Amino acid sequence: MGGLLRRAIRATAVAGALLGGACSATRVSPPVPTGPSYQARLEAADTLVRAGCLDCLAAAHREYRALRADHPDLDKAIAGEVRAAALIDIRERELGLLSSGSLMSAREAATGSTAARLSFSNVLDVVAELRLGPDGARPSTDEQVAAMLRFATNRTEWASLLRETAPQEPLASYAWLGFACDSLNARSIAANEVRSFMGDAPSALLTFGYLASCERGQSEALALLLDYDPRFVEANYLIGLADLGQRPQPDVDAADRRFRRAYEWRQDWPALTLSMANLALATEDYDRALQFFDRTLALKPSDGDSLVGTIHALTQLGRYQDALVTVEALLTTGRNLGEARYWRAFNENQIGRYQAAWSDVLMAASLLINAQVPKLAGIIAYRRADLEVARRQLDDARGRNRNDCEVGFYLHMVLADRREWSRTAEIASETGRCFDEWEGRLRENIAALRESNGEPARVARQVARRKDQIATNARMRVTAWFNTAVAMFNLGRHAEARTFAMKVLDDEQFGDRARALLPRLRE
Repeated sequence: MGGLLRRAIRATAVAGALLGGACSATRVSPPVPTGPSYQARLEAADTLVRAGCLDCLAAAHREYRALRADHPDLDKAIAGEVRAAALIDIRERELGLLSSGSLMSAREAATGSTAARLSFSNVLDVVAELRLGPDGARPSTDEQVAAMLRFATNRTEWASLLRETAPQEPLASYAWLGFACDSLNARSIAANEVRSFMGDAPSALLTFGYLASCERGQSEALALLLDYDPRFVEANYLIGLADLGQRPQPDVDAADRRFRRAYEWRQDWPALTLSMANLALATEDYDRALQFFDRTLALKPSDGDSLVGTIHALTQLGRYQDALVTVEALLTTGRNLGEARYWRAFNENQIGRYQAAWSDVLMAASLLINAQVPKLAGIIAYRRADLEVARRQLDDARGRNRNDCEVGFYLHMVLADRREWSRTAEIASETGRCFDEWEGRLRENIAALRESNGEPARVARQVARRKDQIATNARMRVTAWFNTAVAMFNLGRHAEARTFAMKVLDDEQFGDRARALLPRLRE
């Protein structure tokens, strides 16, 4: 497919000039148009459609409308207007842009010509049902789920319509790509048939449509298309997504550069602003993440993913009260209820509202199944001095994820308070080793960041956070070591107690207590 895409991109021609009019040499001359002829303008608009970039389609749509205003009976202009408007609608949904109402414009334009109405009516019905872009790929609202069911019910009929219409109509060919590459058609439409209506040298329009719907990960082909025609600014977004999908390591800096270029072009783009926010969140730039979650919510109010991201960013910034306000906004949407209850409990716990936190974490447990919920429940129960409940919850969390050192830390604290010395010694010593291993991974990560030639500000920020985590972990580890020594002493295992007491002799918090313990230990 790579060769076909390259041939398609290189074969694409973009109109460079419009034709001029000729003047009559007769003695009495009527007014003569000074601009290009209707035919030249129509051909130029058609060329813009084949060029395929969103700005090209918008320019073509404006020209078709102008032609129709001057020549109401010009069927070709009406057909062009319908086609361009419907293609704009598809592109907006492919990219996750705000809708400009172009599909409605296409339907309205089609009523202006019997020929257009007959040619486009059924195709526009299919276009309206295409599951495109971020919203189509991951249906979450009742409306999107209903659309998925309609798609599954009618896909055989729609496939026949598009197969019949695509050879003659570019809109049907483009719609076919979005239809055929829908995940619901993965087993029923072969890859060679998906490309069957593109031809040997497809237009840039169809090339982009194939990449957007069928091969989003082909960043090289998208970059080649953008290099050939810089008007495909929207390709930067898809290339950025492909950069994030690189394995074994996503190229976050390359993705950030692509997203910034796309954002310079268009700001009314909630899928892009959400991607930028999530990228900032993943690279621990919480202020920037919050900024772009806010921008997404300004474009798409009550968006569940943006609200969850906002809560996460605010929590990381220590703005617990603001996070709780955002949780309330999330709860009013009726979506992400498990996450809403979890984050409300988490932030309530941070500000000492333990009873409210306990109620919310129990509700989260009824909605989510993961290791984080029982971990939080155990921590809250410990702070409420409900040691038996805390032990059960933390044991549950540890059974789900034994690599979470913090679970071991809180569990051994609970066990120590319950004077369960055998399990305290076991869990505390394992927790100390867990923190040793975690520190090793963090230091390896710091070294990799410094050697990565990544964006300096990002590298410095992420290195600093890992150093902070090492310092935080060190305090928990020394606590686990001292409690191991105490547990071993109470079990009469004095040699092992001495080993762990020696580890904390220089610690400001536990050094004096460890030195007081040493004389009580038999050799």
